[in-house]
Amino acid sequence: MDAKGYREFCAKGERVKKGLKKNEIDANMKIARAFENTLKSKDFSKATKRDAERFAKLLVKNKANEWEAFIGLIRYARFVGNEDVEIAILILVDGLDVLETLSGTIEKELGTKTQELIFKGVKQPPIGISTKELPRTAAKFLRNLQAETGVAGSRRILQTGPHAGPKENHAHHREMYLAAKSVDGYLEARRSEFIALLEKHAREGTLFYNQRIDEDVMDFVKRTPELEGGHRQGRVIFVTKIPYMTIEYLKEKDPMMKRYYACHCPWARETILTGKELDPEFCNCSAGFSKKPLDVAFNADLKVDVLESALAGDDRCRFAFHLPKGLK
Repeated sequence: MDAKGYREFCAKGERVKKGLKKNEIDANMKIARAFENTLKSKDFSKATKRDAERFAKLLVKNKANEWEAFIGLIRYARFVGNEDVEIAILILVDGLDVLETLSGTIEKELGTKTQELIFKGVKQPPIGISTKELPRTAAKFLRNLQAETGVAGSRRILQTGPHAGPKENHAHHREMYLAAKSVDGYLEARRSEFIALLEKHAREGTLFYNQRIDEDVMDFVKRTPELEGGHRQGRVIFVTKIPYMTIEYLKEKDPMMKRYYACHCPWARETILTGKELDPEFCNCSAGFSKKPLDVAFNADLKVDVLESALAGDDRCRFAFHLPKGLK
């Protein structure tokens, strides 16, 4: 382990949080060293995706699966340039807060008693558990939610998008819209911002969330106007989500695997491979995530429809956002 090099890497604060304290850095190196000790090569830089998954399983078994442990592994993976391990850990921890945030929303809007009924028998999975274990929990939650609120009520709750963070996190979208002075101007600015972000990741060789960005991805994004930024037709904005793993998505020929690479939701993705039932209604949660910045931009509560989703058998996830009257 290169302790000196890692301390210097942290001090730069370019690919890790700035101002990490000594005890945080020490904890990062401790978990990285523990991981190295499970490897035949004893070399973090040579570890594989499967190595990372096995170690995560060991942490869960030993009840040492704290959030900070996984953050430490991600940071050290970035230091040694092991993207396979970084991606593997990111996939394991991505989106695990969804049910927790929805629980808070349900309690606030429907009361504690209803929240308890909806979450009866629904146990929050431990951090680091295989994503194969998540759909069963999601299905139980959705059945309970629909039983208490009906289909329309469940859609309303899922579309609140609490896992997208508070409105304050999206304040720049309101600024962009006001500066653009029109819906189309805002969508153009939003798309330009998104493309610039992807180009930065491609140029610097860094990950966009959990995926690499290459020339094929950039070409795909640039020729698909609806991707993330959104494309308006009349009073409707159509938004298609960028695939979760776009490089793999573009190369894949098998329809099932293409849907798998398109799906962002860790609670649903494995259902595509196993065929075990999870109602596509759950995809309203993803619609809610995409809805939050638009709501903030237009200072409105937009109506949204899920038009297509990987979980429903489509090869993309596509939403329709209906603009309120008065917006230009």
